[in-house]
Amino acid sequence: MPKQEKSTSFDVNKLYSQVEGIITNKATGRRFEKGKLLGKGRNGCCFKVHDMESNETFACKVLKKSRHSLYEAKMLKSLNHRNIVKYYEHFCDEKVQYIIMECCDSSLYDICLEKEIDVNLIRYYVRQIATACHYLHTEKYIVHADLKPENILLKDGVVKLADFGLSRKLSSVNEKLTHKGGTLVFKAPEIIIKKLCGVENDCWALGCTIFQLFEEKKIDVNLIRYYVRQIATACHYLHTEKYIVHADLKPGNILLKDGVVKLADFGSSRKMSSVNEKLTHKGGTLVYKAPEIILKQLCGVEIDCWALGCTIFKLFEGKAVFTRKKAKKIEHIFINDTFKVPLTSCSNANTLITRLLETNPELRYTMKDVLKSTFVKEPSQCTVMVKKFLNW
Repeated sequence: MPKQEKSTSFDVNKLYSQVEGIITNKATGRRFEKGKLLGKGRNGCCFKVHDMESNETFACKVLKKSRHSLYEAKMLKSLNHRNIVKYYEHFCDEKVQYIIMECCDSSLYDICLEKEIDVNLIRYYVRQIATACHYLHTEKYIVHADLKPENILLKDGVVKLADFGLSRKLSSVNEKLTHKGGTLVFKAPEIIIKKLCGVENDCWALGCTIFQLFEEKKIDVNLIRYYVRQIATACHYLHTEKYIVHADLKPGNILLKDGVVKLADFGSSRKMSSVNEKLTHKGGTLVYKAPEIILKQLCGVEIDCWALGCTIFKLFEGKAVFTRKKAKKIEHIFINDTFKVPLTSCSNANTLITRLLETNPELRYTMKDVLKSTFVKEPSQCTVMVKKFLNW
């Protein structure tokens, strides 16, 4: 790979303004009309162009003419994958290199800015990113080396990896080399500490990208409803048919397989003689424990209902009912009857959570009540969405 030129004295804005309204490939005579600016980077910019003969729309990446810009064009030309932005042609004039590519609608960065995103949509995107990277790593021996939401474009909902300016060609999938480029917060540890590195860089960056997609996001209410219905169904079976209390219901013990809920970890569960039996219990996770456990009273299946209320709240708000500070005073809160049910942005969910987080277990909703609640019975499009995204 040619050494990348330093960009300290390179003015991207000046470069964009210098590009004429009509761009001509002198070798073929093909002409493009310059459109709106799509984005700017350290070494170049990208804008829409329209083929003046066919009226087709493309993206045109403009780089300062150099060995490195030619390297990027040839790198992109060598790739052919559904989830990598398609190359059409490249050409240059006296000072500038032009790369004509597929034009996309948006990027994963735009998705990161949204307040809500369906977890299955994230799964749908991640599957495509991983498929594209697997192709790069195992078939082309290429490290993208700057994987981040801004370089993951979207066209009609399909992922398109872009910006191969820092990518590196390896002799094999296992080759290691030195690398300095990339975006700091997406750099793998081996780059930061100046060790030899390889395709694993992209895997680290994908992990950072997934985190950014989830960060400060609220799960779609239809998906929460879809999960709650399944959790309540499983618990209703345990309570009324098997006379079993799970006794440690929490998100960490609620697994998913192809979008289907699977209750797990029955290490704290208790077998009873009937659905109405009460017993002593000490186990479980503190912030999901019902008041009767904290106060060392006899308890039954109602403790799972309390834990479900805590779980629903966390699905909506991304945090536990009791913060770390409040968890230290949890016994004091229940003894003095000062517990107040926290609220979410969904009124029907608040009604359900309030009935589940009833400190008196005799008045608390059962799992049967949950399944009959307005929140759970509302029409949901989640089954359709899950099938759509998981069968891609």
